[in-house]
Amino acid sequence: MQDVSAVVNADDLGMSSEVNDAIFELMDRRRLTSASLLANAPATLDAVRKLRKFPQCSFGVHLNIVEYKPLGTDPGLSPLLDGEGKLKPVPSGFRFTMGMLRAIHEEFNLQIRRLLSIGVPISHLDSHMHLHLRPALFPVIKALQRTFKIRGVRTKYNLIAAGEPVHWQRTLKTAVYNWAMRHTCHSITADTGSDLSAFVSAQWEPRQRFRTVELLAHPGNPYYPGDTELLLSPWEQELPFRVHFINFYQLGEGPSADHAIPSA
Repeated sequence: MQDVSAVVNADDLGMSSEVNDAIFELMDRRRLTSASLLANAPATLDAVRKLRKFPQCSFGVHLNIVEYKPLGTDPGLSPLLDGEGKLKPVPSGFRFTMGMLRAIHEEFNLQIRRLLSIGVPISHLDSHMHLHLRPALFPVIKALQRTFKIRGVRTKYNLIAAGEPVHWQRTLKTAVYNWAMRHTCHSITADTGSDLSAFVSAQWEPRQRFRTVELLAHPGNPYYPGDTELLLSPWEQELPFRVHFINFYQLGEGPSADHAIPSA
């Protein structure tokens, strides 16, 4: 089997000091290569102070319209707020109006600008609870990429392991969406993506059809209690192909022994 380059990315950096500490400890142990930072979370500034110690890792913006207070005050965000003025989860099938999309664009713009203003080098864009992957937000994300010249972006996870049922309509829609995400604004994306736990437990075909993968984990987050332990384990040694750990900046380079990161 051919080698695979993996961006091992932690979401929710900035959520709390516990999440920050878990992520940075794993970076120090070279078990994470990347993280996505919330701009409007309780421990954002704590994360920014510490991330400068990890120049070997990449840091993206975890765009957020589902939790905490927004940075902006655009009235178009009102349907997304609770009674305390905090962002709330967006239900499946929610219909975004043009006014909301303009307000979301402005909020995302403020979140990116805040992180840039305090010295965060931004390698990629993704979002809290994957909201940026809703089709209605596609033009918003592309506008942000053009404005800030950020080429790295997360696509919809499309990994199908051996034995998994294939829903052809969903698979086709995902493939079309990812093609558009990848080829608009000359974006940099992984060939495929998966939660780390699903990736490790998958059954593999004799020949996998991807060279790069983004693997997602949530260390320190109490809703994902097993992620830290899994990241500390030598999970890559159990796979039938060799894994090279890379960050988002290295994503377009393909597998290379120079990028291998040893186990803790």
